[in-house]
Amino acid sequence: MAATRGDKSAVVFWTKPTSNGSPVTGYTITSTPGGVSKSVDADTTSTTIGGLTNGTAYTFTVVATNAVGTSAASEKSNEVTPAGVPDTVTKPTATRGDKSAVVSWTKPSSNGSPVTGYTITSTPGGVSKSVDADTTSTTIGGLTNGTAYTFTVVATNAVGTSAASEKSNEVTPAGVPDTVTKPTATRGDKSAVVSWTKPSGNGSPVTGYTVTAAPGGATKTVDADTTTATIGGLTNGTAYTFTVTATNAIGGSPASEPSNEVTPAAPATAPSAPANVTAAGGNASATVSWTAPNENNSPVTGYTITSAPGGVSKSVPADTTSTTIDGLTNGTTYTFTVTATNVVGVSPASNASNEVTPAAPATVPDRVDKPQAKVKNRKVVIRWEPVSSNGSDLISYTVASNRGHLKTVPPGKTKVVFRKLKPGRYKFNVTATNNVGDSRSSRKVRVRVR
Repeated sequence: MAATRGDKSAVVFWTKPTSNGSPVTGYTITSTPGGVSKSVDADTTSTTIGGLTNGTAYTFTVVATNAVGTSAASEKSNEVTPAGVPDTVTKPTATRGDKSAVVSWTKPSSNGSPVTGYTITSTPGGVSKSVDADTTSTTIGGLTNGTAYTFTVVATNAVGTSAASEKSNEVTPAGVPDTVTKPTATRGDKSAVVSWTKPSGNGSPVTGYTVTAAPGGATKTVDADTTTATIGGLTNGTAYTFTVTATNAIGGSPASEPSNEVTPAAPATAPSAPANVTAAGGNASATVSWTAPNENNSPVTGYTITSAPGGVSKSVPADTTSTTIDGLTNGTTYTFTVTATNVVGVSPASNASNEVTPAAPATVPDRVDKPQAKVKNRKVVIRWEPVSSNGSDLISYTVASNRGHLKTVPPGKTKVVFRKLKPGRYKFNVTATNNVGDSRSSRKVRVRVR
């Protein structure tokens, strides 16, 4: 005879014995231990014995009955231990992670056959993981942050797999927020305005942001609806960058890339007045030069130069600190002022430059008109009219004769006397000289000395 285990039962098999002259009318099967018995009719040679205890080893004997009586008990069957699939795992618990969840459960009854492992399955997505029999807590990865999940657990033994557990509590995997993209900064007065773009909360809503300055470590924390913050307490003239971290229920994100660099400064005003204004006269013009002023936190965009008298003006770009003013009147004395402009406004006028008097370019003096001559005895007096110096002070007049007589006098004199000349005929001319050179010689005046 033989036995095979079942769930709280066993199937017992036997071979029909010799009836010994009286037909067998039935069989009785009895378990050891427990004495569970079952009677069946004569046509039966296998039956299921229920009411057994899973996990307990049993043997079975069979007796046959006919009209005469009951046979001796058979030899004991092979030993079998009834068993079933494990009991259903009680409702597991789940704790969210970053794209994952930790699922924990209590070890169920093995139901007569040791549990060999567990399988945990997510809903939605059907992500599953199998673990060994010693494990009652495991991390399920591959989940999507921001999606709500529940989990079931089944236990497996040599008999088979249990029914799925009740669904776990619902959890929504999440991580710290994504890193904020590079923020932008705009300088202020001892402050800066920092702006950024809202990052993904990574499964858990962003609850706030922290902005940090470098150097100095000044910080400011703002709520989740804010993506612009003013950081005060900075030092004007110091260059700063800023990083932003986002926070949610999980924790804080990595710091963003540093912002652009800004240097806080006092509010911009119009430039200071240009300084060191100088002028040099030209022909109906003057060249004016100056020193760039303090910009007062807003770059100079240009300059305007104005003459006095006349109000002749000229505007030039910011990279110019010297220019020529045309349209002036030669012989008129001028001074010049300069103003600087930025986006805020126009500076005060500079101090007036030195005085200059435009003039045409210097040339040699005009030609002396034909001189006059007066002869008396052996003395000749030569006279002439003064001439224009043409922009360069006269140096002298020179009177020359055709016989080699030569006299030079300063510019204030217009008369030369030649004495003790020998009798004869003479020709005299006059030349004027300035720093440029000599004028053309005058027409000759002719005289006769007797």
